[in-house]
Amino acid sequence: MRHRLFVHLTWTTRDRAPLIDARVALFLTRFLPSVARQERVTVLALGIVSTHVHLLIRLDPSTVISRLVQRLKGGSAILATREGHGQPGRSLRWAKGYNL
Repeated sequence: MRHRLFVHLTWTTRDRAPLIDARVALFLTRFLPSVARQERVTVLALGIVSTHVHLLIRLDPSTVISRLVQRLKGGSAILATREGHGQPGRSLRWAKGYNL
C-alpha cells in the first residue's frame, strides 16, 4: 500500500526581517530539497520570499516532522552563515516554530 501524506509547511525569518535575497533563495532552493530527501520527504513545491518559506511536501509515514523542520531550519541557517550566503552582516536567522 502506498501512503500519500501531504503537508504545507511554512516558517519565517526572525522578526520577519527581509533576510532572504536572491543568493539566499538560490542556496535554499538547493539545500532544502537535499535535506528533505535524506528524511524521506519529497518536495513538491517550494516558495521563497524575503521573509518566509513555503514547502509543499509528501511525507513518508516514518518521517518525524519536528526532526525534519529542525534540520531544514537549523541546518540552513548554520550553513548559509558559514558559507557567506546573504547580505553582509545579516545572518540568516529563523523565527521559532513553524506552521503546518
